Amino acid sequence: MKVIIVSSEFPPGPGGIADHAYNLAEQLVEKKCDVTVITEYRKEFEVQWRGLRSHAKVKYARRGRWFSNLSFVFLFIRYFITTRNAVWIGTGSKSLALLGVGIYLSRRRSLAILHGHEMLEEHGLKSKLSKRTLQYFTKAIAVSGFSKENSKKFIAESKIVVIPNGFNQTKYASVQGAKERKQPAPLSLLTVGRVSKRKGQHHVVHALPLTLKNHPSVLYHIVGIHEGTDLNSLVARLHLQDHVRMHGVLADAELASLFHHADIFMMLSENMEDGDVEGFGIAILEANFFGTPAIGSLGCGIEQAIKEGFNGKLVPASDPVSIAAAIEEILANYSLYSSNATLWSHDHFWTTIINRYMDVLSSLES
Repeated sequence: MKVIIVSSEFPPGPGGIADHAYNLAEQLVEKKCDVTVITEYRKEFEVQWRGLRSHAKVKYARRGRWFSNLSFVFLFIRYFITTRNAVWIGTGSKSLALLGVGIYLSRRRSLAILHGHEMLEEHGLKSKLSKRTLQYFTKAIAVSGFSKENSKKFIAESKIVVIPNGFNQTKYASVQGAKERKQPAPLSLLTVGRVSKRKGQHHVVHALPLTLKNHPSVLYHIVGIHEGTDLNSLVARLHLQDHVRMHGVLADAELASLFHHADIFMMLSENMEDGDVEGFGIAILEANFFGTPAIGSLGCGIEQAIKEGFNGKLVPASDPVSIAAAIEEILANYSLYSSNATLWSHDHFWTTIINRYMDVLSSLES
């Protein structure tokens, strides 16, 4: 099967869409598919991804200084005109808009990947095109029930299949043995992702004063690119400087150590007015792999990544009392939550998830 993935993000480049596109391409190659990826090269992130190579044929468009998307558009058009008998996969709102216009003009077997935010965005022409043309895709895969609900207005529900995000278990070295909290070790909380209002690190900070009452040495680790939020000011205003550590971007080995030693992973994302939302939350699966339970937000795609009361807890993101209570609930039953978290991550290995993708792709050929 010849597959062409059009992705607005791909290594070198951060984010869930890049991670998803990379692992999808790798697993399709493992399934003996002929895979080409059309994407953009992000020079500013090349150090982070140094040494990572795809087994697919990756065609990069260099971002221009004045018209950053132009080379990406031209690269897509070239392949779209010259390539026949391929299944086209669009992932990321920019790619969905571009591929959507292409299949509107010239029908192709096609698959849209819906991460959750695409049909909620209000970003001018790109958003209008992706919404108007989504109906022309042969099928769509939503990474969560939340993503599916956001998309039903623009594509027939019968075309949408929900397949959760996968986790690449080879990314981190496996940690042997069951995870146990050593008493009386300080409570360790962790968030991994862009430091931004949408990712919700500020919600964790707001809950720390309540958590301090039972855990006076609590330490909250924040990993990710800082997008200029006023989080540092909030930490200072609440006098929490001794309880918050900003790490920036970390290499996999350093991140694995934090995942393993953290007691609870926190992802209290909030839905933004411009449509930027959390479609799933791959980092939750990564934390679960190390036996680290998670606390996440209600009302977004995280509800697909956390099974309430199993591998973690779901709470209203802006409710410090609920957040603090969820922490205590997990700590009181830590061994069970931790072992469940590991089992949950195993259910989401890409080596398993890819079989569901293959079923959908095979249906496009029939």
